[in-house]
Amino acid sequence: MAPTPFHEFIAEYRNGALDDQLTAALADVARGVKMLEKSGSVTLKFKLSEQGGAIVIEHSLAHVVPQPKTTGQVWFATDDGVLMRSHPDQPRLPFDDSKTDSTTNDKGNTK
Repeated sequence: MAPTPFHEFIAEYRNGALDDQLTAALADVARGVKMLEKSGSVTLKFKLSEQGGAIVIEHSLAHVVPQPKTTGQVWFATDDGVLMRSHPDQPRLPFDDSKTDSTTNDKGNTK
């Protein structure tokens, strides 16, 4: 007897649910690879064990979609661990940014 062709097995395994998951994972990774020009992966593993004369097949599916590179953001910490966007030892300037718009100059006067 010939071995079961993989495409027939995968279509029937879990009523086709794994086939659908593999299709979606492969498409997700392919989109990421095309968009970011970085590599990704789809990994499928089967674990086969014997149980009472039958074969029990379990699977795990993992996929890694490439991600865009992120950059850090500068923050400052006080001695107490409080995080701040501005340096805690630098004095603040005496104007309020919320009152400045494109119709006022740097002294708050109308242009």
